[in-house]
Amino acid sequence: MEHTPCWIWYPGDFELRHSLKLHARRQERDYYRLAIWPVYDCWHSVRFFRRAELTAPEGLTVLARGKGNVGVDGKLYPFGKEIHLSAGTHEIVVEVFREDRLPCLYVEKGSLSGTEGWTAQPFAGEKLPVGFSPLFTLPEQDPEVFPFVYEKLQPVEVIQDERGTLYDFGRETFARVFLEMENQPELTVCFGESETEVRAVSDCPLIETVPAGTASIQFPARAFRYVFVPGQAKLCLRVEYERTPLKRRGRFSCSDRLLTDIWNTAAYTFELNSREFFLDGIKRDRWVWSGDAYQSYFVSRFLYMDADICHRTMWALRGKDPLLQHLNSIVDYSLYWLLSIREDYQTYGDLDFVRAIWPRLRSLTDFCLERTNEEGFLIGREEDWVFMDWADMDKDGPLCAEQMLFIRALEAAADCSSLAGQDGSRYAVHAEMLSKNLDRFFYDEEKGAYIDTYASGRRNVTRHANIFAILYDFADESKRASIVRNVLDNDGVPAITTPYFKFFELWANCKLGRVEKMLDQVRDYWGGMLALGATTIWERWNSIRPDGSFNPANMNSLNHYAYGSIGNWLYTKLCGLEILEPGYKKFALRPQFIKGITHAELTYESVYGKIAIAWRCEGGKITVDATIPANTTAELTLPEQTETLTLGSGSYRYEYATETSLKIDRYSLETPLRVIMEHPVAQAIFRQYAPEFLENPMLEYVKDEPITALLAYGESMRPLFEQVLTVMNQADKR
Repeated sequence: MEHTPCWIWYPGDFELRHSLKLHARRQERDYYRLAIWPVYDCWHSVRFFRRAELTAPEGLTVLARGKGNVGVDGKLYPFGKEIHLSAGTHEIVVEVFREDRLPCLYVEKGSLSGTEGWTAQPFAGEKLPVGFSPLFTLPEQDPEVFPFVYEKLQPVEVIQDERGTLYDFGRETFARVFLEMENQPELTVCFGESETEVRAVSDCPLIETVPAGTASIQFPARAFRYVFVPGQAKLCLRVEYERTPLKRRGRFSCSDRLLTDIWNTAAYTFELNSREFFLDGIKRDRWVWSGDAYQSYFVSRFLYMDADICHRTMWALRGKDPLLQHLNSIVDYSLYWLLSIREDYQTYGDLDFVRAIWPRLRSLTDFCLERTNEEGFLIGREEDWVFMDWADMDKDGPLCAEQMLFIRALEAAADCSSLAGQDGSRYAVHAEMLSKNLDRFFYDEEKGAYIDTYASGRRNVTRHANIFAILYDFADESKRASIVRNVLDNDGVPAITTPYFKFFELWANCKLGRVEKMLDQVRDYWGGMLALGATTIWERWNSIRPDGSFNPANMNSLNHYAYGSIGNWLYTKLCGLEILEPGYKKFALRPQFIKGITHAELTYESVYGKIAIAWRCEGGKITVDATIPANTTAELTLPEQTETLTLGSGSYRYEYATETSLKIDRYSLETPLRVIMEHPVAQAIFRQYAPEFLENPMLEYVKDEPITALLAYGESMRPLFEQVLTVMNQADKR
């Protein structure tokens, strides 16, 4: 068996240590923004254990970060000294103490290197299999220092005027900045995501002051697109993009250029925010939030397939026992964390991780169960934040959407307990009891929907619980139809306005088979950001105003990772890639045809190897190419075919005739009159058949209206408009 040397530590300690350092770095102007939840540190004194059963003599050299010793069969040795072990059984105990940093050790070579067989235990805690990261495999590394990589950046434009010098780097980045100066007075340096932000020096949240006479200075890495230096300073600026060494493993493209651009923008957003952990906005928050992280795990699944960063995030969020409050102080965020563990197992099939984190899964689940009312529903108590979304919801008493999450989280905890070889049956029992009571307490027959809560008596209906009812299968067929009619397609129910919960709304539409509606929402909502110049996904759809100015309202960030999670639906619906067995041991490929999209393709590196599918529907022919990695099985459902094919490893091509055309006309009765009147073909037809129409003075007042709006005042022009549209579409296709 191959043993890869690596640094090892008590599980979760590396993550807690770097989480602590992360929270200590968030600074705005001259003050620090501190987290509103407990921030933990690693254990500083840890014992490592290994039972060695050697068939031949072997040398053992242990390196450590910290003070301590190596004990072999009760005899002590210093770190760094080669210890000669005879064939047979040996008991090894390594003690490492590090006052203000992470205690860890490294076995240089031989059968005892790596992680296999090693356990760790603080002086007050459970003995567990050691933690490690594939990022730390070299003896000269110190896990206290995160191994970022750096790339030099150049501004795309430098603008100098009477106010100062503006450096524009073309798109959002996260970078450290170096300045070199000569005999300069005191300088101010502003960093921001928008030009408006940095030029408003007095209000710019990221600002640095350089003392007079400073020759050179380095600013810590932070998010920006623009750097502005007021005044007429003479300086040399150097910028280095700082990123985590992650490998892109997923690619997507399709015939719809806008959707492809949205996917690429979302992927770049995710890259910027994927650091020690998945961060919630690298400019403002720079924190780890469990609800946002839950969505990011789906992004990572199709983009990076990197278990390490997912596990780092989960350990950091969970913290230590005993629990003092819900994760991030938010009730629903504890539930998302529980759901995340099961999703992680589905993605990577990593039983070792489930077993290692199970003690903290158990304590969090028990913590939730202790905070229930007499009906068994989860409720918020003092210092608990019942969030769900930034929406006007009735949160008086048990929240329906939260109970739905609670049920599925309990089921996830029960499943993970079984995977870890533990008894989680009481979690399943409680979930079943709540499922039976859900409709009795929360479903309103008159409204045909789930209400927010029963406690207030207001019977208020919002979209959130009803989206979860569809998503998590609480609503039967009849209730689903009612929810679609009375909630999802009812403009009288307040719309979802945050990208955060749009994730779930898109998911629900996909589950209902309304993929076209999902794509329309993506084009409108996320495409609207791109139309306003977004280079990354924004926290709010109106972060930049139509005039190009920065919206100064609170909670405005132009780079939020989780809100790029819409890429998940492009993967799973347009290309049809879905997990059937953990780790993609078995998976489905069920591509869907959507009007207006003539081809789509993805490539994806699973834990077993490359998965690829590409389909095309053009010229009366359908072509599907699929690649299945070794030791896996795929279920391929070809478009317009009823039979499901079971495929083993290899590459496959299918070609067959079709009468389907996915192309859509560019112009329709919904096209604004102005667009039609600007087309030379339309002008020619109107000049020949309706010159009086062109001379109508009212055209100027209705030019931005769609043709359908004009026809509402009279149908006489419909045949001519239809003729014009037909000829315009034919002309554009030639």
